[in-house]
Amino acid sequence: MKKALARIMLVALSIVIIAGVMPLSANASSSSNKTTVFRYLTQELGFNSAAACGIMANIEKESNFRPNVIIRDSNGLPSGGLCMWNGGRLNSLKKHCANKGLNYLSIEGQLSYLEVELKNSYYKHIYNYLKNVADSSQGAYNAAHYWCYYFEIPANRSSKSVQRGNAAIRNYWPVYG
Repeated sequence: MKKALARIMLVALSIVIIAGVMPLSANASSSSNKTTVFRYLTQELGFNSAAACGIMANIEKESNFRPNVIIRDSNGLPSGGLCMWNGGRLNSLKKHCANKGLNYLSIEGQLSYLEVELKNSYYKHIYNYLKNVADSSQGAYNAAHYWCYYFEIPANRSSKSVQRGNAAIRNYWPVYG
């Protein structure tokens, strides 16, 4: 009887420990991904902190910094990754990563593709705009608003752009600014 009770207690204790650790590891992963994204945006793409904060406020709303998330959009098409690429852009992400030997669901593959999109495509005007935002809380707001409005282009983009601008000031500028 004592052995059975000891086993039950050990199993219960294990469940409590695992349940307590799982949210921490999820938060740690999100935090690690945020750091990776911030470093890439500032060190590889040369954005100032405000521009990086603006982009990060959008990535949070799109994927919560989870590069491996795939969902169905309102049209039933798959969307995925940090920026919720879909349609031809998702296919281009996959092709880019395959050509580079990268996993399209990895943060490294997606940041590499993001750079290509910003520097060599229709989105170059966004790259140029962000390279010139003021390195201030207002610059973070402007970067988030512009990124949402012209890169993400969600439904109700005017109101969502304002929300993401405010999130850049409130959530990211105090940490990364």
